[in-house]
Amino acid sequence: MISKILIIILGIMIIFLLYKHCSLKNNIKKLNIDLESKIKNENNTKIANNTSDRNFNKLADNIEILIKKNRENIVLKNQIEKDYKDLMANLSHDLRTPLTSIIGYISLINTDDEDSKKYIKIIGEKSTYLNNLIEKFYEFSLLSGIDNSSEELNYLDLKEMLYSIVFEYYSGFENLNQNIEINFNNDNSLEVLSSSKLLSTVFHNIIDNILKYSLGDNLIELEESENYIKIFFSNKTNLDDGNYNFLFNRGRVIDSSRKYSTGIGLAIVSVAINKLEYMGNIFVKDKRFYIEITIIKNTPKVKYT
Repeated sequence: MISKILIIILGIMIIFLLYKHCSLKNNIKKLNIDLESKIKNENNTKIANNTSDRNFNKLADNIEILIKKNRENIVLKNQIEKDYKDLMANLSHDLRTPLTSIIGYISLINTDDEDSKKYIKIIGEKSTYLNNLIEKFYEFSLLSGIDNSSEELNYLDLKEMLYSIVFEYYSGFENLNQNIEINFNNDNSLEVLSSSKLLSTVFHNIIDNILKYSLGDNLIELEESENYIKIFFSNKTNLDDGNYNFLFNRGRVIDSSRKYSTGIGLAIVSVAINKLEYMGNIFVKDKRFYIEITIIKNTPKVKYT
């Protein structure tokens, strides 16, 4: 009697195991079909995971996540490659143009003594531009390779740093019959725990950008709230209202035919603010071009004195 019961139990177990085996085999087969379809057609159909096996469902979910992340990485990789190609194209153009001019003016110097001084002056200007461009590209390369943890942080007076850097550009704006106004609402100092190197890089490149493209009425404003500090750099523009954050990408410019326009300066700003864990925003509103830098307050990283 007992042996019969054991045989029945064993039979039931064998049938159950066979059922589970067949069920698992079918599920794996369906999973493979779904995977092949997703890979071949790159469709967004979700992998079926409606079996009674929780572990199998979890496996299907994890595969779905991996596929999604892989596709996101491919999109990101393609965008990075496109930005890099755009940057190289712009840099190649901007290096080749002044070099061609320099070679041409050197030839003229050899044949025209009367205008030699004028040609030498132009050669000097082209050479200075080339040197500055190479320096910018070198700066971008260095910043891209910096490890966030390797940067030395110190308390810096935000307002004092801005005043000091703006003063460096005084003659540049004067030559354009422009000025740059600073509006901080009060004279209290505002210290932030930051990298002097990275923060000065941000400010220098933004003001460089203003000097190159502004139509005038240049302004730096500081806005404070309980949770953040916002710095607005703005100037007149003839651009349409809208979001222009794409200018933070390497090699992206609004007018690629414009003289001395490579887009490397704002790409440097983007890298630096990411290293500092700040936020950046570029937009045009009411014919004013804004570059907005946001510093999240996080005691003791920001303090008043």
